[in-house]
Amino acid sequence: DAGELNYAQLMAEMRVAPRRGTASSCRWESQGDSRLGAETELRGIGLDDGADRCEEAFFDQGMNIVIIATHLSPTEGWGTETLTSVRGLRARGHRVETLVQTKYDGDACPQYAALPEPLALLRSPLALWKTAKAIRRQIAKQKPDIVHIMTEPYALALPLVGRTPPLCLTANGTYALLPLASRLPAHLMRRAYRRAAHIFAISRYTERRLTEELERRDRHLAEHVQTKISAWTLGVEWPSGLPARQARKEKNILFVGGVKPRKGVREVVEACAAFRRISSLPFHLHI
Repeated sequence: DAGELNYAQLMAEMRVAPRRGTASSCRWESQGDSRLGAETELRGIGLDDGADRCEEAFFDQGMNIVIIATHLSPTEGWGTETLTSVRGLRARGHRVETLVQTKYDGDACPQYAALPEPLALLRSPLALWKTAKAIRRQIAKQKPDIVHIMTEPYALALPLVGRTPPLCLTANGTYALLPLASRLPAHLMRRAYRRAAHIFAISRYTERRLTEELERRDRHLAEHVQTKISAWTLGVEWPSGLPARQARKEKNILFVGGVKPRKGVREVVEACAAFRRISSLPFHLHI
C-alpha cells in the first residue's frame, strides 16, 4: 500500500499524468523539472484538468507499470519481493508487466524474458547493451506511466537507454552499494541514482548506508538523493495455514536466507556450538 501511494504522490509531484482512456496511450515530452536531470525531464499529456488531478486519475483508472527484475520466483529475495509487489499492484487495478531474466511458472502477470543475468552487468559491456536494448523495446511496446527497477544491477544500463518515463529504483542492500566500488559500474550507478525520480530503500539502515556511501564519494549527489529516497519496508505474506504448535522438549532454531558467507550462516553454526558447550538444553538448527 505504501508503495502504491508513493507512486501516485510521486507522479503528482512530478506533474506527470496518464492520458484519459487506456493507460497504454500515454505519451511523453520535455517538462524541464530541474530535480530530475536532463535525461528524465518528462511529462505525460492529455489529462483533462491538468496535472493537479494526477493522483486522483491514478486511483481512478490505475497505472501502467513496467517492473524490471531478475525473475518472480519466490525462492530468494529479489524474486519474492517482485512477485508480491506485482500481485499487490494488480489486485488494486494497476496494469503491470515485467521484464525479467527468466520466466516464473505462474500467472502473476505478463513476463518477457530478455535480460541477462544481473551480476553480468557489473563486468560485461555486452550485458549492459543487451539490457538497455530490452528496456527500450519494452517501453516502446507497453508505453508505461512508470518504470520500476527492483533488481539493482539492471539500473546500470539506464545511461544507455535514452528517454524514458519516470523511473523508480528499489535499494535492497548489497547491490545498491557494490557497483560503487568499481570505476565503470560506479560511474553508471551514480548516473542512475541521479536520474531516478524516486528511490525506495527497504529499510532505514539501507537508506542510511546508501546516503553515507554517496556522501563519501559525491557530496552533491548524496544531497540530491536525500531529497528523493524513502524507506519502503517489506512485509510478510502470511501462510494460509500453519501446523499446530506442539509441546516438545527440543527447541528449534530456524535460519532463513541464502547459504553464503555474507548471510552469516557460519556465525549461526558457531553460536550454536558455543551454546552447546554451556547448556544441556536440547535444540535443533534448521538451515
